[in-house]
Amino acid sequence: MKKSSIFWSHVVGLALLAMGGTAAAQNAKVGFVDVGRLLEDSPQAVAARQKLQNEFAPRNDELEKLHKEVTDLAQKLANESDVMSEEQRLEQEREVQRRRRDFERKRDEVREDLAIRRNEELGKLQEEVNTVVAEIASEEGFDLILTQAVSLYASKRIDITERVLKKMNNP
Repeated sequence: MKKSSIFWSHVVGLALLAMGGTAAAQNAKVGFVDVGRLLEDSPQAVAARQKLQNEFAPRNDELEKLHKEVTDLAQKLANESDVMSEEQRLEQEREVQRRRRDFERKRDEVREDLAIRRNEELGKLQEEVNTVVAEIASEEGFDLILTQAVSLYASKRIDITERVLKKMNNP
């Protein structure tokens, strides 16, 4: 068993004991939420993915264009290197390398920017999930809500993921 799982199982146990001992633990209302599913399937998650795709589409198109240019130039060099002078061949090889480095640099920049933006959107979405879960917990009288990160097993009986997803669909 992982140390983090042991830690969280102790935290849950202590929380239940703190609520008044064994009797309170038996009457505690516990729920489970699959946060990963909410971050994948909620309309807000779908909208965030579409927003990022639209935002980065022009840059991805530019990358595809640059990649094709580099590939075409390298292919041209391979096809014509036999008829080029040594000087021409070396110049073309340097040009292919320069363009390849430019492409790789721009690709890395796009990846980094996308990762930053994805984390920003994920943070917003996580806040919204937390808010909805807290609302449901308050409205329905839950004493404890667990996630897959702190739970080894959760029965369908205590899984409130569908209720959270429904509320996120109809804010």
